[in-house]
Amino acid sequence: MRLAVIPGDGIGQEVTAEALKVLEAVAPVKVETTRYDLGAERYL
Repeated sequence: MRLAVIPGDGIGQEVTAEALKVLEAVAPVKVETTRYDLGAERYL
């Protein structure tokens, strides 16, 4: 599974990091993530 990740877009970046740990632990397939620096903080 491929997943685009925009850390901190609407939630804290630390929440995104922990959510990815949980996803990797429970996903039945390998999760490949690509991070993008496109969140609201970048826009402003």
